[in-house]
Amino acid sequence: MKNFKKILKMASVSMMLVALMACSMFMVSAAPAVDELNTGGTAADPAGALLRKVLELPVGVNVPASTFTFKFDAVTVDGIANDDTNMPEIENKTISFTSFDPAGASVPTDVAVDTATKPGVVIVSKDSAADILSTPTPTWPHAGEYVYTVTEVTGTEDINSGKMTYSTESYQMTVYVVNEIDSGSFTGDYYVRAVGFKKLVDSTMEKADPVFTNQYRKTTELEVSKEVEGDYADTTKDFNFVITMVKSPLETTADASIKYTGKVYDKDGALSPEVAFDVEHDGMNLTGTFKLKHGQYIVFEGLPAGTTYTLSEDLTAANEKQYTPSVGLTVNGDVPGAGVGAIVNADRVFTIGGTTPINLGEGDNFADWTNTHAEVNPTGILLNNLPFILLILAAIGGFIWFVVAKRRKAAK
Repeated sequence: MKNFKKILKMASVSMMLVALMACSMFMVSAAPAVDELNTGGTAADPAGALLRKVLELPVGVNVPASTFTFKFDAVTVDGIANDDTNMPEIENKTISFTSFDPAGASVPTDVAVDTATKPGVVIVSKDSAADILSTPTPTWPHAGEYVYTVTEVTGTEDINSGKMTYSTESYQMTVYVVNEIDSGSFTGDYYVRAVGFKKLVDSTMEKADPVFTNQYRKTTELEVSKEVEGDYADTTKDFNFVITMVKSPLETTADASIKYTGKVYDKDGALSPEVAFDVEHDGMNLTGTFKLKHGQYIVFEGLPAGTTYTLSEDLTAANEKQYTPSVGLTVNGDVPGAGVGAIVNADRVFTIGGTTPINLGEGDNFADWTNTHAEVNPTGILLNNLPFILLILAAIGGFIWFVVAKRRKAAK
């Protein structure tokens, strides 16, 4: 009998420890958060949860003004399927963004911006402003485990001239509702002890933070123009360019299927008859060649924003060696700072964007390329080289004078 009482006592203590451990799992913090498990709810301060909305967009694209909606479909309560009477409805919730430049100084304080995780991609995120189980608070009919499916409602695809791709994530949300007890007695009221989230990963339901990620894409264009300057500049000559592009990191089209076409226009804005050049994948890069003469410009339309480019002009021909190029750049509507798009000369092949390719944002993008011809005097001597020629002539004259003077001295 003594042994039985001792065993019973030990069992009671063990059960109490298990109960304490179970309670401690749900008594950490009632503050709602974007977390796989929100615990610590009390009658005075029930547990809650937040959702997170993430937007991925290319560098150079502004966040559009947009509102995203999330719905909660009732599934089961204590393993019994929802019949529209045994589970309370949870109203749709929304998360909204105002329009802003994520690289600017006016980023809203409730928005986080990440430019480091994915090169070429800006990731902005925002949490729901309030507990998803509030405003209004569901009326729980009894204690139990209430399971809902949380998804994002697919909204308008076309937003501010861009395309929004909506999240297809689906989360299982379990709301743990318990009895309110006062002085050891049930009060007849209930509160949320904890809220947990899971999602299907490789055929297994795993704990997961409720995060919904959308991608936003826009198109842009690039204009490259050609001018020549100088009294001896040839206004009828075609100049040869090579352009290399790297597709936007959010572009889903396979490399081999990409073709970007540039159309050439004359200085009066008229489309040159059937003059177009393609940028296609050559097995390694998206590359194309084109020709421009004085007053012409080429426009590549429909480029995915976030595309980057490198542009080169080949001035190695004999009748091109008297030209010196310069480029006026506009990048995403702004004139870039010093060093961006600087010309690099490699054996008369002049390149911009070679070290750091130039990003095409949603704003204006221009590369205004000017070739200046060196001055030529009537004798055919380049005036730019005249100082060097004079120095050479002076050296030759000095040498002759020295020889003549030495011979005269020897004759005496």
